[in-house]
This record gives sequence, structure tokens and C-alpha cells, in this order.
Amino acid sequence: LLRYLHANGASIFFLFLYLHIGRGSYMSANTLILLIIFEYLHLQTNSIY
Repeated sequence: LLRYLHANGASIFFLFLYLHIGRGSYMSANTLILLIIFEYLHLQTNSIY
């Protein structure tokens, strides 16, 4: 029973760990894309014709 609980707890722990790392990289990728879009719009509105 102890080995069964330990195996399940370890797999759940690693699942949450991978989800947490994936969420962090997803959030950083989204903020990077938003920064690029805002910078592009800023350059478009402030360009001298």
C-alpha cells in the first residue's frame, strides 16, 4: 500500500510540476508577444511621415 501511494503521489507531483513549468513558459511567451505587438503599434503611431 505504501509503495502504491508513493508511486501515485510522485506521478501527481511531477504532473503538477510539468503543468506549472508549462504555464510559466506560456505566460512569458504571451507577455513577450504582447510586448512585441505594443511596441509595433507604438512605432506605427509615432512614425514621422
